[in-house]
Amino acid sequence: MLPSACVANECRIGAPWALLGTTIAKILIADDSAVIRNLLRALLTGHPGWEVCGEAVDGWQATSMARQLKPDLVILDFAMPVLDGVHAAAEILGANPQTPIVLYTQYTGEKVALEARKVGVRAVVLKGENVNVLLKSIEDLLSEKSQASLPPDCSISTDAPRKTEPPPKKLIKRSGAP
Repeated sequence: MLPSACVANECRIGAPWALLGTTIAKILIADDSAVIRNLLRALLTGHPGWEVCGEAVDGWQATSMARQLKPDLVILDFAMPVLDGVHAAAEILGANPQTPIVLYTQYTGEKVALEARKVGVRAVVLKGENVNVLLKSIEDLLSEKSQASLPPDCSISTDAPRKTEPPPKKLIKRSGAP
């Protein structure tokens, strides 16, 4: 039985988010391409337990929407007008350091990935990759965030068998031993 804090939606168990009455994961998308935003929205809304809470067309709008909507995860394009994805990530993380951010980019340079990691971006996924790479990154980040937000008295029970240590061997006291 889960503690009442868990039942009251104060902790999240991870994917799928719809388990045990937990809330839906809100995802903010920021990309200057309407085609990419539409594709991402279709992909994400097709996943149980996820919803797109907002769509931004540039980095500045993404930072504003992130402050207002408080998403569980943000997907940012790197090359956006007004404010690029790395600088937008820095702004978003400055306001809410717990927000996982995926930089979804067509730029393969190591410099972009290093700059993104420096400001706290948790995943960099190339747009040319299989979409399963993006989905896996999102699932992993949401799962990490939900596990990190578990209250101390909230435990997760499963029916899976657990590996147990064998009982300690009995010590036999021999006569004459100290």
